Amino acid sequence: MFYAVRFLFVKEEFKKQTNLLVLLFLLLAYIEAFTLFAEHEFLKPYSLITVSVFAAVSITLAPTVFSYIRAIIIGRQGTNYIRHFAPAVIVLVLDLLLFLGFYLLEDGSSLRQIVYYAIYVVTLGSIVFVFVGQSVLYSIWSYRLIKNHEKKVGEVVSFEEEVSLKWTRVFLFGYLLFFVSVTISSYLYEILHVKYLGYAFDLIVIVYLLYIGSQAVRQFSVHNTIVDLTIKLGEDDAKDEVEEKAIEQIEQVEDRFEQIRSRLESYMKEHKPYLQQDLTIFDLSKQLDTNYKYLSKIINNDYNMNFATYINEYRIEEAKSQLTDEKGQIYKIEAIANMVGFKSKSAFNNAFKKMVGVTPSQFRDEN
Repeated sequence: MFYAVRFLFVKEEFKKQTNLLVLLFLLLAYIEAFTLFAEHEFLKPYSLITVSVFAAVSITLAPTVFSYIRAIIIGRQGTNYIRHFAPAVIVLVLDLLLFLGFYLLEDGSSLRQIVYYAIYVVTLGSIVFVFVGQSVLYSIWSYRLIKNHEKKVGEVVSFEEEVSLKWTRVFLFGYLLFFVSVTISSYLYEILHVKYLGYAFDLIVIVYLLYIGSQAVRQFSVHNTIVDLTIKLGEDDAKDEVEEKAIEQIEQVEDRFEQIRSRLESYMKEHKPYLQQDLTIFDLSKQLDTNYKYLSKIINNDYNMNFATYINEYRIEEAKSQLTDEKGQIYKIEAIANMVGFKSKSAFNNAFKKMVGVTPSQFRDEN
């Protein structure tokens, strides 16, 4: 509840994302309360209602997770996301209508019994089939969104600290763990009558909530950077379209590419733009007097890598020189990381080990 309240007092520009996150927190809080108090005596007269609400809440979870991930990656998307919650609304309205009929019909009548079974079928069916189907489908969609974002970011920036959404993988994995734990715990409780299983389930949910809450707090600055890059992409696309048409008209595309290739290699060696920690493909294309699409295409096709990897290769080579140079021995690993263009020691270590096979410290010791 602390995070739910915390997210209610954020800037207007983050309202869409935080509202979805608050909704997720409240949905999980209801599920927690349901698992704890479902069998208490004071709720037994309302068991049909609480179970039906539980069904509607369950099939709201997956669309909420997907909509939140989509919101922090894409930003504002109008009211289109609301359609994802249609199944939950339909189930809830249908159950309410059936409840109304159930309580209006005469006690003991055959029609009342049919309505009771109809409520049971709608509720159980929505949990067993809709919840499972949604969880699988929306998890796949969410994963694709994250992968596409990572690919796009890698083509544009040379850093990850302010644009990385790696934590959303854990966010998504946590939801899948929640989904699997619900399925398994329900089976064990109903079939094998395992006691105290609810405590393990509660612990998983609490740890999950604490993690996504802490990560979402720092997500605000990340979203700002992503939005800025999206705007920049749009502005550069408009300019590049004019240049592309002009070049195509005089049939000099290949000549232009060759000029960029030659200029790129010499510029990287002479001016070392990779030492700039917040270097983007827009910055480099401007320095080379070209557009980012041509530059990106050359890096992708000629070097078979994205922009981030291309820049990091130069940074790693620079770091290797610093690590083996006698003058560089006075610098700590973190200092060298900053000198060669990395924003953090962890990003430097990860990139260095991926490209060289050992950590910077091990490389220094061996050389």
